[in-house]
Amino acid sequence: MTNDMRWVDWDHAGAIVSESFNYIEQPLLLAQFFWCHNHMSDEAKGWDPTARLADKTDENVFREAIDTFRKKERCKLPKIEDTFSGNYPVYEMSVEDKKQNMKLLVRRPVFKSTSAVGHATRGYVAVSQEQDHAVLFLKDTWRVNHHLLQTETEVYKLLEKYGVPHVPQLICRGDVKGSDGKAQTTRSEAWTTYQTLPVGYSILRVHTHHRIVQRVAYPIESANNSKEYVTAFCNVVTVIESAHETQSKILHRDISLGNVMLEDRLDEHGVYRVLGLLCNWDHANAVAVIPGQKYKNQNYRSGTWAFMSIGKLKNPEKPQELLNNLNAKA
Repeated sequence: MTNDMRWVDWDHAGAIVSESFNYIEQPLLLAQFFWCHNHMSDEAKGWDPTARLADKTDENVFREAIDTFRKKERCKLPKIEDTFSGNYPVYEMSVEDKKQNMKLLVRRPVFKSTSAVGHATRGYVAVSQEQDHAVLFLKDTWRVNHHLLQTETEVYKLLEKYGVPHVPQLICRGDVKGSDGKAQTTRSEAWTTYQTLPVGYSILRVHTHHRIVQRVAYPIESANNSKEYVTAFCNVVTVIESAHETQSKILHRDISLGNVMLEDRLDEHGVYRVLGLLCNWDHANAVAVIPGQKYKNQNYRSGTWAFMSIGKLKNPEKPQELLNNLNAKA
């Protein structure tokens, strides 16, 4: 047992570890830390000013809206019961874009990342504070800021612009801002001094807090029969090829079973049809749009390991191509 210790500055980008120091011989360093911490605001300590505890009235609105939704839904949404399990309070969260500022009620997430760093994505079944109290899906994540990456919101706008089918319809989306009006971002990457690292490693990257609101979609395991399974995967192939072949020139780059969803939608004849959706375009990127230009690529591997193509696994530096996405689906 020694009297040495280190400081660790930890956020969604990663962790920065200080040099070791002896707190018996240098007690002022320890005292300064506690003094600074005690004088920090709650927001500076990590509290989110855009989330507040809901009152009893909002709690009742949330519960009634979810109960009504569960009775009406044609597909089964797994883990929706988890929303009411445990001693989780109801929170009101805000999502703001250029057109609106949505207020949503949420409780326990139906999905949350287990990684200590990275996107830290959480998925909530949310209830709108508008009069209709619509049940929606809220994705709370920390997106990567990279000069070669478009944001997920920008990708969805491109896909919508060029008529790419079978992608989620966004209702509201935007970066989460602090009380100073600036987007919440990580800061660990500011300490990074390495410019190049061996393959398999990467420098810390800036992450920005981001939220997306969309219609509720259902996991592929919610399919009621083989026809719905086949339809969903046929739709996914259509999305992959259409996104690549239209002027959007987008590759998803993270094809996995978890990103294949089902949507229960009325067709032009007023009949409900279960269709496939390809979700989570946060790793997507535009490919070459100039003849002879190489595909854009980052200095780290993108994708879900179990679903990545053999070619990409053998050569992590190889840029993603259409064939890699189609192989991942297979």
